[in-house]
Order: sequence, then structure tokens, then C-alpha cells
Amino acid sequence: MFVFSRWTTTDRTRHNRMMFGALALLLTLFGPANALAGTIGAIQMGERSVTIRFDDVVGGATTRLLAGPDRITIDIDGAQTGAAVPGAAFVRAVRQGQQGPGQARVVLDLDQPAIITGGTFGPDGKSLTLAWRAASADEFAAAARAGRITIAPSAQFRAKPPQTRYSVSVPIGKARPAAPLPQIEGPNDPRLPLV
Repeated sequence: MFVFSRWTTTDRTRHNRMMFGALALLLTLFGPANALAGTIGAIQMGERSVTIRFDDVVGGATTRLLAGPDRITIDIDGAQTGAAVPGAAFVRAVRQGQQGPGQARVVLDLDQPAIITGGTFGPDGKSLTLAWRAASADEFAAAARAGRITIAPSAQFRAKPPQTRYSVSVPIGKARPAAPLPQIEGPNDPRLPLV
């Protein structure tokens, strides 16, 4: 026969507090990664580039061209979807979706074929700029067959190091001259220790 017992304590109130504390700790440590992900703040489209801005640093990105209908997908690690954005330049529409915890996908539906010619993260890791240009249908098909393009942020993607909450500084005066050492007396023999 199974007997229910509380393994933390026999007092019900203390048992519930301990279990709540343990649950809160586990949720903090192993909770969803979305709470730590950078949200897509803005998507700015120009004639030759698209810039995606985040409210925090992200892990990296991959892009891929897909045909039928022509579109560009951008998968961003460590990101969450943001507000809707209208299309511009070569782009008919912009769609966003969450691929999983901590990975957002931005899809650019194209009016005409265009290919990605380069991509870089900003110096602070909070923006991704993709360069593009108009292309023929054959160029687009060849780029789509080439597969994904991976864009990694630089090792120093933060603009400045995180600030400390406090610091303490204590002025140190000039060093005082050392006291004179006593004179050594006795024979100069390396076999004998100095005492």
C-alpha cells in the first residue's frame, strides 16, 4: 500500500513554502528562453539593404532564398517577433513568426527576384543589415539552390561592457621608504644558511 508523506517537513505551511521556493528556482533556471531573447524592434527597408533592429543582442542569423513564390527567410537565434511592418522596395509583404523558443523568422515576400549580397551585425550586436540587389530569375534560382547563408555576430558584439552596480575606490598614498635591513655577520660560506 502506498503512503503519502511529505519529504520536506511535517508542517503543511512550511512544506508548501519549500515546494513553492523549489518550483520558483527551477522555473528561473530552466524557464523559456523567450524571456531572455531580444525582441525585433524595427525593420527598415531601403533600395539596397534591409536592417533589422533588436532591443537586445541576438545569437546569429541565417538567410535563405525560396522560390514559388519568391521570398527571403531570415532565421534569427535569440530573438522574439516584434510589431508588424509594411513592405517597401522589392518587398510586397513582411511576415514574422516564432520558430521555437528563442528563434524568430522574418519572411520577406518579394515583388521581383532579389538576392542577398552580404550581411553584417552592428557593432553592438543589436542590428542586422542585409545587402541585396535585384536579380534575374536564373540568378535567383541559382542562389536558392545554394542553400543557407550564415551570419554570425562579431566576438565583441556589445558596444560597451555591462556596467557594474557599484564600485569602491580608496586613495593609496605614496609608498614609504623601507626600513634598513640589519647587517649580516659571519663567514661568507654558501653552504651555511643565513639565520
